[in-house]
Amino acid sequence: MIYSVRHVTKFSYTPAVRESVMEVRMHPRSEANQRCLTFELNLKPSAALMQYRDFLGNIVHHFDIAGSHTQLKLDAQSTVEVLPIHEPDVAHAGSWEELDAMVATDGYYEMMLPSTFARPSNLLGDFAREMELERRFTPLRRIPCLGRGPTARPRLGRHRSHQQSAMWRTPHPGSHRPRLRRSAPHPRSI
Repeated sequence: MIYSVRHVTKFSYTPAVRESVMEVRMHPRSEANQRCLTFELNLKPSAALMQYRDFLGNIVHHFDIAGSHTQLKLDAQSTVEVLPIHEPDVAHAGSWEELDAMVATDGYYEMMLPSTFARPSNLLGDFAREMELERRFTPLRRIPCLGRGPTARPRLGRHRSHQQSAMWRTPHPGSHRPRLRRSAPHPRSI
């Protein structure tokens, strides 16, 4: 399926500002089942656009509007092709040991830093014990269990129920972005 995506951001300044220096990440990624076919970013007032990739692989546009202005408009337009997502085969998705080795060697350091938003606490420990979050099964097989509650066990067969399959591909209400339901992480999307 091909999507046409338009994102408009307007800034109004009172009193006028002397200069605007900005970085924006509006360019959709091309990876997995998603491919950005076209991208255009227009600025008013106009400015020279420079771009680079950040450490996560996002294209970042940077610009500097020198001179007094009371408004700034960013208009990003993209055409994105999204192919169907095939449900992963959780029985052959790898082991905890493989995941640990990948994290140790492939530069996932930033993703493994402790969060400043979720600090260890007795309540969090109780939740982890209630959800039985120890390393059982395979990493991917554990995700659907989180949405079913603390007594859930993985379904061992390759065939899933309609409800479980829908958890992997149902779009979030009111959004064109594919998201997983419940507490499962969502795939990267536009």
